[in-house]
Amino acid sequence: MALAVVLLLGVGLLLGGGGLLLWSKARRARWRALPRSRAKQARPGTSVKVVGRLRAREPVRTPLTGVDCVYYRLRVWEEDGDNVRQLFTETEYAEGWELEDESGRIGLEGAEASFSFLDEHEYSPGGLLDTSGLEREELLRYVQDKTGRVPEKSLRLKEERLELGDSVVAVGQVALGKRGPVLVAGPKLEVMRGTEQEVQGYRDPDLISWVMLAAGVLLCVAAGAWMWEEPEPVPVVKDQPLKRLGPARSGARSE
Repeated sequence: MALAVVLLLGVGLLLGGGGLLLWSKARRARWRALPRSRAKQARPGTSVKVVGRLRAREPVRTPLTGVDCVYYRLRVWEEDGDNVRQLFTETEYAEGWELEDESGRIGLEGAEASFSFLDEHEYSPGGLLDTSGLEREELLRYVQDKTGRVPEKSLRLKEERLELGDSVVAVGQVALGKRGPVLVAGPKLEVMRGTEQEVQGYRDPDLISWVMLAAGVLLCVAAGAWMWEEPEPVPVVKDQPLKRLGPARSGARSE
């Protein structure tokens, strides 16, 4: 049973790592195959790659850190030693996304886009090494408003966000919206934080893939060695010869 579990885990890691590596390479190939388009040159019905900075008619502001964004996701955990429990998640999108480059602006339907390479900002108010400037009392009040109770244990907050003015690479299809051309929402719309050179240089998915492949190979080798290992010989117990009983002495009482 243990051998089967090790073998299945190894094969699963090999398949998962290989699939992730192929997907990552295919995605980068798609980015590179598309020539960069200027915002004002994007035509409805085409697939384009636009590089620029994010703008919004009505930005949203992160509730605790006060940063103007086009998108943020805030998550709060409660910690008690090794026990961690997520209390809630809050996600907000700005209204009227636009992507601006040197030629002008193009609309962007960011609410259903796929985001990559976003920065995550983590805060643990009140800790010994806390430099966030976030007041624990403020976080407690916010959590109480969201959950209806005051947490008694340590809290940890994580923000994932796209800020106003962030450089991004957007790959998607163009349609004609109310205000002009727009990159439409859907599975093919990808928004990647960073310049074009930075986005093409990211290797995080590749590193994870190679770690998974290496772990899968090690587990499969270990399972193979276990499978072909010769079983330990069963110890042989030699029969001892029966001792011959002498004749009973006369007059001895039988038991």
